[in-house]
Amino acid sequence: MQVIYADILFMINFSADYLALYLTGKILCLRPRRIRLILAALIGAIYALPAMLFVRQAWLLLFLSAAVLCLMVWVSFCYTGLRRYLRAILATLLISCLLAGAITLLYRGIAHLTRSLEIEAPSPTFWSAPTSA
Repeated sequence: MQVIYADILFMINFSADYLALYLTGKILCLRPRRIRLILAALIGAIYALPAMLFVRQAWLLLFLSAAVLCLMVWVSFCYTGLRRYLRAILATLLISCLLAGAITLLYRGIAHLTRSLEIEAPSPTFWSAPTSA
């Protein structure tokens, strides 16, 4: 059984959601207030734990995640028209996917690098005292 710490899950999701929403605002030249970004990231982070614990069907998880994404974008950037709203949703989704891919690549790269740098411990006979002949 895999152990997942709720506080770590919350902080990782909060940070990733905040960064994705912040970058969406920068790329689309939107100027959301910081409190709105924090509130939207809190919504995403609070959603992550029950979703991880209780949702077992993939289709339900996909639907709920899409609904929470729409809510997060609405809270962050307000509703100023359907086209702009949909563009913000798609941009946030794309940025989230790019961030997840970059973090996965970084994680695997570091794991591969540390495996290739591992040094074997010398055998016990190497450290044994010299025998007198």
